[in-house]
Amino acid sequence: MTWLVTVVLVSGWFAWLGYRTSPLLLHGDWGFFESGARSLVRYHGQSLYRASSLHLYANNPELQIGPPALLLVAAAESLATRTIEELFTGIIAALGVVSLLSAGHASRRYAKRTGGRTGWNVRLLGAGVLTIAIWSYQSAEWMHLDDALALTLVALAALLIEADQPWWAVAGLLGTAAAAKPWAVIFVALLIALRRTEISKALLVYIAAAAIWWLPFIVAAPNTIAALGQFPVFPSSGSVVYLLGAHGQIHGWLRPAQFVLGIAAGCAVGRERDWVRVPLAALAVRVVTDPYTFSYYGLGPLLFAYVYDAANVPSRRFPLATAVTAAVEFGLPWLHTPGALMGVARLAWGLGILFLVFRKTDALGRIRQHLGRQRGLGVGDSQLVGADAGHSQ
Repeated sequence: MTWLVTVVLVSGWFAWLGYRTSPLLLHGDWGFFESGARSLVRYHGQSLYRASSLHLYANNPELQIGPPALLLVAAAESLATRTIEELFTGIIAALGVVSLLSAGHASRRYAKRTGGRTGWNVRLLGAGVLTIAIWSYQSAEWMHLDDALALTLVALAALLIEADQPWWAVAGLLGTAAAAKPWAVIFVALLIALRRTEISKALLVYIAAAAIWWLPFIVAAPNTIAALGQFPVFPSSGSVVYLLGAHGQIHGWLRPAQFVLGIAAGCAVGRERDWVRVPLAALAVRVVTDPYTFSYYGLGPLLFAYVYDAANVPSRRFPLATAVTAAVEFGLPWLHTPGALMGVARLAWGLGILFLVFRKTDALGRIRQHLGRQRGLGVGDSQLVGADAGHSQ
């Protein structure tokens, strides 16, 4: 109970602080949500975007906000503009609390199920407080309801996987997350943690859950998906792709490659009911391949770095993944680190995370067994290699 009260109080304080000190207050990114929502429902006949409601995305590819988030904002349009902003500041902060508690509880269950220590230490609790403080401040400053909604749905899906709840509920949550924010499609890799007999069925439900939100727009304007993919992308100076020499327009290939690689990385480290490394692997690929460096992009990596630390209490006394992620995604930008150094830091973080999550997979154990047989190890030695690989889980 004390932990819950602490998280709520810290979240509320930092959300208020972020909202009051944000230079984006009353304009900035929240304007996209307000104008998109009003255009979608034609509130009082207002449409700040071109054409009809169902042509909203086809004619305005810069509006990269999924229908679930816009509909939530539209539902509150009868309120005053300032009231809506304050309301959704609280909602986004609350989504952070739900995400942290859901994912944290799932991590503790995972640790207990896999034979780890389930107790909490002060440093791990501190990592949770740090995570919710950054989430609340950054979310209130940027007001990205769609990102917060997507991450919360993914955290809830992870909890359902760990609790061995119905596969269709997991698929529905993940599909809705992808509908809320297109980049969240990388979390489809979490379906690999379901039972093998459930994965194909879950994938169909996932596609249906994601598509149902977009179907009216696609039917009314078949070029909707193509239009969204044509939004111009110019890498920021602090991104890894900019560091590697991509300085011009790269929208034609970057997003598809980012999604495919992220999904592949997540699937490679997951297996039945072993989900902890999946989101972090997918997000590491996203950080390395993403052209933008907005601070709220770091909320997903921070949340699931905390999840990884919480699930691996037996193997580390200090929540290293959380601390390093917070430093790279939020500490260095706060220090106004030059773009080139930020690119190097993000590349190092992504590669380090991928090394961390891949070194404990079953694939590595199988490779060791195979190499052991090739080198002529006896049956007993081969069994020892396999046992060692299993212990590393």
